[in-house]
Amino acid sequence: MREARQLCPNVIPVQANHRLYTDYPERILATVDTCLPIEKIMPFDGMVCRLTSAERQANQIRAISLAHDNMRGIQSPAVPRI
Repeated sequence: MREARQLCPNVIPVQANHRLYTDYPERILATVDTCLPIEKIMPFDGMVCRLTSAERQANQIRAISLAHDNMRGIQSPAVPRI
């Protein structure tokens, strides 16, 4: 923590919450999977989705709407930011 404060004096430490760190990526994957087929899950909560031209058009608005809804729930100060 000493090194972190030297590098970033305004850092605000928070207590780690493993449940939240595992719960939110699972919720995001589940939400994306309702819009697009997930081909591969990558490290650091990344993913590869299959997009055909028909899926792109049909799901683009829905995916954006769901992402906004999820981000509103994630952006509280008590949970990790994505």
